[in-house]
Amino acid sequence: MKINLSDIVVRTDLTVRIDVDEPRLPECDWEFVRPVRGELRLTNSGGLMSLAGDFETTLEHPCRRCLASVRLEAPFTVEEHFLLERMEDPTVSPEGGEELDDVLHTVIQIEGGVPGVDVTELLRQSIILQTPAAWLCQPDCRGLCSRCGANLNEAECECAEAVPAGPLAALGALLEEKDV
Repeated sequence: MKINLSDIVVRTDLTVRIDVDEPRLPECDWEFVRPVRGELRLTNSGGLMSLAGDFETTLEHPCRRCLASVRLEAPFTVEEHFLLERMEDPTVSPEGGEELDDVLHTVIQIEGGVPGVDVTELLRQSIILQTPAAWLCQPDCRGLCSRCGANLNEAECECAEAVPAGPLAALGALLEEKDV
């Protein structure tokens, strides 16, 4: 969803509220169980454009250790501030020692001389930053057996007793086979 900013960037103290209802966001590794819903507020406060909002959705992703499905109720917030003068052309390299604002560069786009905000990209970046890097079904998830693939959270597998403990145990087993 792209929002035209032509009116907002020229009118100081203007706030625009936009209802967001996106079924899913592109280029995400999770499954969206519920749409992304919320409200985005765009405010021109003189030389600064503020984008702020509160959103929620439900995401689903496999557990990192056992591959069980994990659901995450994800309320999240968006808050970004951009200098209006930089919004005229977000691709221009900064002067002096300033750094290029990656969020501005990816979220604000100029089409036909008119600035716009890509709300979908803004939401995608916010969700990525606010979701866990490692999804776990439970904090003490035991994962899968490396030999037979059994889910160790559900039951012990028969391989567990046969595998000696220690990081070099497999090398020891190879030496024992060689001696035979």
